[in-house]
Amino acid sequence: FDKDKTAEDVLHELIESFEYWRDIYIKSGFEKIKAEWTKRAYGIGKGLTANLANNKISGIAIGLDVDGALIMETPEKEQIKIHAGDVFFSQENL
Repeated sequence: FDKDKTAEDVLHELIESFEYWRDIYIKSGFEKIKAEWTKRAYGIGKGLTANLANNKISGIAIGLDVDGALIMETPEKEQIKIHAGDVFFSQENL
Protein backbone atom coordinates (compact mmCIF):
# COMPACT_ATOMS: atom_id res chain seq x y z
CA PHE A 1 0.00 0.00 0.00
CA ASP A 2 1.43 3.32 -1.06
CA LYS A 3 -0.15 6.14 0.96
CA ASP A 4 1.25 8.73 -1.47
CA LYS A 5 -0.82 7.43 -4.38
CA THR A 6 -3.83 9.44 -5.35
CA ALA A 7 -7.19 7.98 -6.26
CA GLU A 8 -6.37 8.87 -9.86
CA ASP A 9 -3.10 6.86 -9.66
CA VAL A 10 -4.95 3.82 -8.32
CA LEU A 11 -7.66 4.14 -10.96
CA HIS A 12 -5.01 4.33 -13.70
CA GLU A 13 -3.33 1.15 -12.40
CA LEU A 14 -6.68 -0.60 -12.20
CA ILE A 15 -7.51 0.33 -15.79
CA GLU A 16 -4.09 -0.87 -17.00
CA SER A 17 -4.51 -4.17 -15.19
CA PHE A 18 -8.01 -4.63 -16.55
CA GLU A 19 -6.82 -3.95 -20.10
CA TYR A 20 -3.91 -6.40 -19.67
CA TRP A 21 -6.20 -9.27 -18.58
CA ARG A 22 -8.87 -8.32 -21.12
CA ASP A 23 -6.28 -8.60 -23.92
CA ILE A 24 -5.24 -12.03 -22.65
CA TYR A 25 -8.89 -13.11 -22.60
CA ILE A 26 -9.46 -11.86 -26.16
CA LYS A 27 -6.30 -13.52 -27.50
CA SER A 28 -6.26 -16.76 -25.49
CA GLY A 29 -9.68 -17.24 -23.92
CA PHE A 30 -10.35 -17.98 -20.28
CA GLU A 31 -7.90 -20.87 -19.79
CA LYS A 32 -4.82 -18.67 -19.23
CA ILE A 33 -6.70 -16.46 -16.78
CA LYS A 34 -7.99 -19.58 -15.02
CA ALA A 35 -4.44 -20.95 -14.72
CA GLU A 36 -3.08 -17.69 -13.33
CA TRP A 37 -5.98 -17.34 -10.90
CA THR A 38 -5.49 -20.91 -9.69
CA LYS A 39 -1.77 -20.30 -9.05
CA ARG A 40 -2.64 -17.38 -6.77
CA ALA A 41 -5.87 -18.69 -5.21
CA TYR A 42 -6.05 -19.25 -1.50
CA GLY A 43 -7.99 -22.31 -0.48
CA ILE A 44 -7.52 -24.73 -3.36
CA GLY A 45 -7.20 -28.14 -1.70
CA LYS A 46 -8.58 -26.82 1.58
CA GLY A 47 -11.83 -27.58 3.32
CA LEU A 48 -14.68 -25.13 2.93
CA THR A 49 -18.26 -24.51 3.89
CA ALA A 50 -20.55 -22.71 1.47
CA ASN A 51 -23.72 -21.03 2.63
CA LEU A 52 -25.92 -21.00 -0.46
CA ALA A 53 -29.39 -19.55 -0.95
CA ASN A 54 -31.21 -22.73 0.07
CA ASN A 55 -28.64 -24.90 1.85
CA LYS A 56 -25.23 -25.21 3.45
CA ILE A 57 -22.63 -27.62 2.02
CA SER A 58 -19.10 -28.62 2.99
CA GLY A 59 -16.25 -30.11 1.03
CA ILE A 60 -12.85 -29.33 -0.48
CA ALA A 61 -12.13 -26.59 -3.04
CA ILE A 62 -10.68 -28.26 -6.12
CA GLY A 63 -10.55 -25.49 -8.69
CA LEU A 64 -12.28 -23.02 -10.92
CA ASP A 65 -14.67 -23.98 -13.71
CA VAL A 66 -14.48 -22.45 -17.20
CA ASP A 67 -17.48 -20.26 -16.33
CA GLY A 68 -15.72 -18.88 -13.24
CA ALA A 69 -17.56 -20.97 -10.66
CA LEU A 70 -15.68 -22.43 -7.71
CA ILE A 71 -15.68 -26.23 -7.89
CA MET A 72 -15.88 -28.10 -4.62
CA GLU A 73 -15.93 -31.82 -3.91
CA THR A 74 -18.13 -33.18 -1.14
CA PRO A 75 -17.06 -36.03 1.16
CA GLU A 76 -19.20 -38.28 -1.08
CA LYS A 77 -16.98 -37.27 -4.06
CA GLU A 78 -19.75 -35.23 -5.71
CA GLN A 79 -18.47 -32.14 -7.54
CA ILE A 80 -20.56 -29.01 -7.07
CA LYS A 81 -20.16 -25.65 -8.80
CA ILE A 82 -20.60 -22.63 -6.59
CA HIS A 83 -21.64 -19.56 -8.57
CA ALA A 84 -22.74 -17.44 -5.63
CA GLY A 85 -22.79 -17.78 -1.87
CA ASP A 86 -20.77 -17.14 1.26
CA VAL A 87 -17.67 -19.37 1.28
CA PHE A 88 -15.63 -20.01 4.41
CA PHE A 89 -12.32 -21.89 4.25
CA SER A 90 -11.17 -24.04 7.15
CA GLN A 91 -7.59 -24.34 8.33
CA GLU A 92 -7.40 -28.05 7.55
CA ASN A 93 -8.62 -30.34 4.81
CA LEU A 94 -11.87 -32.21 5.35
